[in-house]
Amino acid sequence: MVVIRNRERRRRRARKIDIQGVVVKADVPVESCSQRNLELQGMTFHVVSESEPQLPLQIDDASRPIGADGAGPIVNQDTRLNNRILDLRTPTSQAIFRVGHGVVELFREYLSANGFTEIHTPKIIS
Repeated sequence: MVVIRNRERRRRRARKIDIQGVVVKADVPVESCSQRNLELQGMTFHVVSESEPQLPLQIDDASRPIGADGAGPIVNQDTRLNNRILDLRTPTSQAIFRVGHGVVELFREYLSANGFTEIHTPKIIS
């Protein structure tokens, strides 16, 4: 299992790192991961890019429902739209895309089963 300790007092989020290691079968299932039977025995890691000390929005704050009982800052719509790449990491945004993907997939399967052909035409942009 990879354990990376951050020597800074404040933990920075959205840091991009490269880890080189060996994937091995886990002796004990890793409950906090989606791949429970595998673990990475990290040998080296390299920080590719640092994030800003304070991001424009925190994923936890953006994930909080608007009606939350004052349990922390609420991220307004302008901040979400100006920092869409961060906002897309929230569980709500990801769920919306998963539902949309499922609907498109059902339409595609239905039309394909009924003899329709999917085409992709070129777009002319001037």
